[in-house]
Amino acid sequence: MKKTIKFAGFTLIELLIVIGLLAALASVLLPSLMGSREDALEGICTYNQAGTLRTLRQYEAMTGQLPDGLHSGLLASDGTNAMSSIADALAANIKQSSDAGAIKGLTTDEVTALNNIGITKLAYGLGNPDGDSNDEILGYQDISTTTNVIHVVDGWLSDGDPFTFNGKSLKVLLGEGYSSIIPLFLSPTTDWDAHKSSGWVKGFSVKLEIPGVCPIPEYAEFAYYVAYIGIREPGVGVTWKTTTENDGAPESLSSLSHFYPASGNSNNIAATLVEAQTAIKNAHTTLNSITLTETGGSITVDTNSGSPGTDTVTYTFYIEVIEEPGAVLLGTSCPECGITNP
Repeated sequence: MKKTIKFAGFTLIELLIVIGLLAALASVLLPSLMGSREDALEGICTYNQAGTLRTLRQYEAMTGQLPDGLHSGLLASDGTNAMSSIADALAANIKQSSDAGAIKGLTTDEVTALNNIGITKLAYGLGNPDGDSNDEILGYQDISTTTNVIHVVDGWLSDGDPFTFNGKSLKVLLGEGYSSIIPLFLSPTTDWDAHKSSGWVKGFSVKLEIPGVCPIPEYAEFAYYVAYIGIREPGVGVTWKTTTENDGAPESLSSLSHFYPASGNSNNIAATLVEAQTAIKNAHTTLNSITLTETGGSITVDTNSGSPGTDTVTYTFYIEVIEEPGAVLLGTSCPECGITNP
């Protein structure tokens, strides 16, 4: 005799219980899955950010220039305000520059220096094509003395510490011939193909936008990669090392550096050398016989003549002549990803 096995159907209550259990399970698992996705995207973004900054340095090394079309970080061509989307880690520093009147037009030397490193135009604005205000529309401006930029000023901080560039403070750099430091922003406006003919890898592209938590997913948040450009004005840098000897045996060694800008001599390097020479003579009365030349030199002074254990001091001079304005990439940072001190 054949037996028939019958399966009873789900009741409505049982079905609701199953659906409820599935919903509860989903509510437990989905946040974890979404969190893993966000973590993965953040890792991609961090890699993208670090890679972009490395690429900038490689670009400079290969071409001797920087890409054109960097962003000034300002809303409009008149440069009165910084972008509202600037990372919080940098906003306080930029406000200091604004309060100090250091958001201002480029000088003639700064224009020449930026041109010499391949920067001929800067972008401004948020870059929102659907925006209905002048601040939102992306624009470009050929750089001139009417182009406003942000200047780093004394007091910029990173995690509470003074800003330094390769371990050097702003004060030290100003003493080495840097007349100003200008932060410019890498963004989708950057023209990476501007100097391909100068040795940049043909066909290489830099993609800055990755979906997720990257700093540039929307038009209003895209200018967070920062290149700090140091402007060097014409002048003469003098470094002298002092060696003190007693009976021919070196006892101590010290050094001192100073920069003498040539702007006061209408960029005349020869006149600036004479000015530096006079300044050193006035500061060190034992060096009246010094004559500075572009090749440097040394002079030995007997500081204890006729006494036992005679001391002699040898001053060795190293001269660096900057004949025309130049620009140097001092450092890069990504405030959005926590790298704010180049």
